[in-house]
Amino acid sequence: MPKKTVQHITEQQQHYLIGLKANQPTLYRTVQRLRKRGNCLSQAHQVDLTHNRQVQRQVSVYAAPMQLKRQWAGLECLIWVERSGVREGKPFHEQSGYISSLCLSAERFLTQIQQHWGIENRLHWVRDVLFEEDSARPGGNAPITWAILNCFVISIVRQLAYRTIPQGIRALTNQLHKVYSILTHGFSPPK
Repeated sequence: MPKKTVQHITEQQQHYLIGLKANQPTLYRTVQRLRKRGNCLSQAHQVDLTHNRQVQRQVSVYAAPMQLKRQWAGLECLIWVERSGVREGKPFHEQSGYISSLCLSAERFLTQIQQHWGIENRLHWVRDVLFEEDSARPGGNAPITWAILNCFVISIVRQLAYRTIPQGIRALTNQLHKVYSILTHGFSPPK
């Protein structure tokens, strides 16, 4: 995320929690260095045995160095998250860094980051994988129009409580009268 965007967020008196990517190598290396020194403000560890998997998460929170605070508006903390375990019978190990304008406990950041991934998995993954929005060809208003229609479809399917988006789409295919009824009279769960 560009520094200008972070500046705009803080000017609006809002807070941020932003995942670091390869395009911010200085921040990423700084979090790694802090992690190796071990001077964290707080740590939290969690074991998750849901959804037929075993995942361990460890979150460490570090005070942002002054040189970074001068460069990034509102920056207070750097966060390091390690995830490891077994998914679908295969071992994995992931590491990621974050920056935040809030200085919360590691336990609170763990919750915030999990909620972020919940949004990512429930909405963005659906849009990227099922509707292939990331591979949309640029040009005119078509990508925006399709994105709006895709969100509309996702909302209808979820309001009608179908188990999955594809199941809802299949159930509503060629059911214009049902879609029209939803638009004019509101939602009622499927029977």
